[in-house]
Amino acid sequence: MSKHPSDHSLAQYRQLIGRRVRRARMLNGIAVEDLSRMAGVQASDLESIESGRGSLTVDELEKVATILGVPLMQFLGECMLCGSRQ
Repeated sequence: MSKHPSDHSLAQYRQLIGRRVRRARMLNGIAVEDLSRMAGVQASDLESIESGRGSLTVDELEKVATILGVPLMQFLGECMLCGSRQ
């Protein structure tokens, strides 16, 4: 069975978004456990997202962005619009 052509790109987007979430969380000095509690997601899920292995719903990602005081598009950025790597 062959992989879907976009599978690789999706994994790259997850890693990019995860790095952006982690960076924003750390700049705000918020622990994973505290952010997960405030956002209503499991700490293990948030850790998985930050490592690029998991994903959040748009609603969950928006909650995280709001808590961290950043626009949602800071996480999604250009990666979802034109495929650039930031």
